[in-house]
Amino acid sequence: INTIGIKTDKGEILKTIAYVDVCDIPRDFPMDINPRKQRMSGNVVKNIKNSLIKEKHMFEILNKGITLIAKSQSSRGKTLTLEFDEGYGLIDGGHTYMTILDVLENGVINRGHNYVTLEVLSGEPIKEYVIPIASARNTTIQVKDYSLAELDKSFEWIKQTLDGEECLVNIIFKENDIGHVKVDQLIWLLAVTNPNI
Repeated sequence: INTIGIKTDKGEILKTIAYVDVCDIPRDFPMDINPRKQRMSGNVVKNIKNSLIKEKHMFEILNKGITLIAKSQSSRGKTLTLEFDEGYGLIDGGHTYMTILDVLENGVINRGHNYVTLEVLSGEPIKEYVIPIASARNTTIQVKDYSLAELDKSFEWIKQTLDGEECLVNIIFKENDIGHVKVDQLIWLLAVTNPNI
């Protein structure tokens, strides 16, 4: 566990890097601030799972790890303690995290087989950086603008306007959500019919 303080114009941010045995990964990291839901099929997940299971001690080299935004953090020896609240949690590495949990649930990996890199960011100004961090870190598969806008709560007006309406469940507010129309397409249609939007 290594922690450094990074001075910004808005205050200090603590950055911790820890190499954690995948068997010790907590099962309850909050996922609310991750800009998209994880689609647990396809080549990305297959490649993560293969590198996790098949090659001992290669996962931490082949995988970029998990980034978390914490309300606070402290370490003592080899123990890292994190506190989360609303607006904090896993911001990058969601596919990695969900794949690790799946592998652990199926019992196909043993302690000491592989490690994952955890990066933890905390400090007074960190919440102001959630959107830029989400945008900058989620570049392997680029996050769509509407997913970042949802993270920034830019669509609350739509949710409030359509509260209680059946059509609300059909709107896709972030990538890999279930629905029939993406929120950016809905806004485009509204703008075409009403230029004052």
